[in-house]
Amino acid sequence: MVTVSTTVEVAAGADEAIREKAQCRNLSSFVCGSAGGDAGGLAGRVAGALLLAGLIAGLVFRLRMFFMNRSLWLDPAMLALNLVSKGYGALFGSLDLNQSAPVGFLLVSKLIGSMFGYSEYSLMALPLFFGIGSLFLFLALSCRMLGVKAAPLAFLPFAACSTAVYYSGELKQYEGDLFFSVLILLVAHTAVRRRFDRRSILGFVIAGLVAVWFSHTAILVLAGTGMVLAIHALLHEREALPRLLVAGAALAVHFLALYVLQMRPAAQADLFAAHAKGFAPWPRPGAGFGTWWSETITGFVSFPLGFGRWRLLPLAGLASGLVAAVASRRRRLDGMLLLFPLLLLVAVSMAHLYPIETGLYDIHSRFVLFAVPSAFLLIGLGLDAFSKLTWKPVLVSAILGGVLVWTPVQTMIRWPGFMRQEMRPLVKTLRSGMEADDAVYVYYAAVPAFRFYTRKAPIPFIAVNRTLTPRSADPHQLARAARARKLWVVVSHDSNKNRLALITALEGRGKGVHVDRFPGAWLYSVVQEPR
Repeated sequence: MVTVSTTVEVAAGADEAIREKAQCRNLSSFVCGSAGGDAGGLAGRVAGALLLAGLIAGLVFRLRMFFMNRSLWLDPAMLALNLVSKGYGALFGSLDLNQSAPVGFLLVSKLIGSMFGYSEYSLMALPLFFGIGSLFLFLALSCRMLGVKAAPLAFLPFAACSTAVYYSGELKQYEGDLFFSVLILLVAHTAVRRRFDRRSILGFVIAGLVAVWFSHTAILVLAGTGMVLAIHALLHEREALPRLLVAGAALAVHFLALYVLQMRPAAQADLFAAHAKGFAPWPRPGAGFGTWWSETITGFVSFPLGFGRWRLLPLAGLASGLVAAVASRRRRLDGMLLLFPLLLLVAVSMAHLYPIETGLYDIHSRFVLFAVPSAFLLIGLGLDAFSKLTWKPVLVSAILGGVLVWTPVQTMIRWPGFMRQEMRPLVKTLRSGMEADDAVYVYYAAVPAFRFYTRKAPIPFIAVNRTLTPRSADPHQLARAARARKLWVVVSHDSNKNRLALITALEGRGKGVHVDRFPGAWLYSVVQEPR
């Protein structure tokens, strides 16, 4: 059986909320309703069945993403080129192509690639592990914090969250941010429930030591939850303060050493400059501050939480969850564990240390993917608190849950367009059709993926911009390209308008432009008129 909850030690004199959340030991027990208390009865059995269905669906969604075997594109291709070209030691320094990733993620990804080849399956194996692992961990965390009956309100939308699913099949570190965020919240919650015994504190320390190697945002979750543990111990468990201080000191020394020896030397000023617009603004008079936060929060609910345009219910749930987390004595500890890392995120972003948005595109996703578990739990907490104020709590909770998960589940069933830049079949088509004297132009956004898929047998090319103007090309290469019998143009990440301009430019070089279309990529070819 898959274990989703461990034995807990309920403190003597603990309030009723803690007792209600002492959940069953494994998935089968609350699916069958064999556990007592919160998991018992018809409502408990229905909730257990929903959690099991969500777990199976979440696994299917993530495995389907992995077995799509998508081509690497843009940033993932850039990261893959670093893994292929650099040795293990060089991965501790700055990466080429303006890339950045935690060194643990890089080292394990390179180890897998060197052992099994740098295929898409090998390079996406670690994100898939994080994706599946976070699914199981969040199931345990939602049951502990919300109780089995209310856990589906948080777990089901998480299981179908399109952004979490997407990054479980992408060569980027953000699924690791998600995984370690859930893990740290879970071990911190366990430490409180076990009254800071040595075993639980050791688990928190080990999780923190590993997390900072694989996730840059893990330090925010560690610091936030560590503050909550210290406050709770100071108020209720003062005899545990020495153990907590030793644990905090060990984590702080380890992080500072890693920061000085690896993170700071590997940091790139260009990345901060590129995302300068993504930092949270300081409070100031005027509409700019409120507008920025309004757009950011609604954008966060739309994506990465995955609710699209149906934002009213999750926004209401999030607001209710914040109120319940602060005002309810029964929920305050859990609320602090969820809120403190988010407050630290705001603080460091205002200090221009970590961007909330990318600063380049109108998306609110990958940099704050680690905040997704806290957001879903707060939404579940708010909707559960509201339903308990009604005349039929179980019925109201079921209706709210159904409305809440409708959009995420529909999104995953319809399967959004995750095929971004299929360069692998494009390169295969190019090789089968080109001759020795042909010339190849590569649209600048397609260059990283093109280089990755031609690394074993390089194809000479000239990088061009939107208007087919060569970028820093050698004059002799340009002269040869102008005399070539046939010109090939590789394009990706382009709008219809720009592709029309490309066709017009190509028609000026010859007649009969041919286009081979692939998901997110296009291969143009034209027989040139002699020049």
